Amino acid sequence: MKVRTIESDTRRLFQRFEVDGSALVRIAEEWHRVECVDLSAGGLAVQSELRPDAGSLIDLHVETLGRFKGRILKHTDAGFVIELETSDFVQNQLNEELDEKADGD
Repeated sequence: MKVRTIESDTRRLFQRFEVDGSALVRIAEEWHRVECVDLSAGGLAVQSELRPDAGSLIDLHVETLGRFKGRILKHTDAGFVIELETSDFVQNQLNEELDEKADGD
């Protein structure tokens, strides 16, 4: 997965990163491949023709980062946004890992 830092918005809790990679999302008991657009320790935006119900809980597996639980936050023109349901500890670890991957480019 290729990771690039996006200019920071000071209102955000975590740094956002542009990513080239995929994820698997489980919606209605079926796994679907989606393309990641951007990612932070708090959530991710994906490109997909799927339109799962806003507020629904999902399982997802993000390439090279692992498995998470999330909630559909909203739809976008290109797909949808997922809010990750993780502990503060996991969010901080994910933020550090993304930061290291971005520095590695």
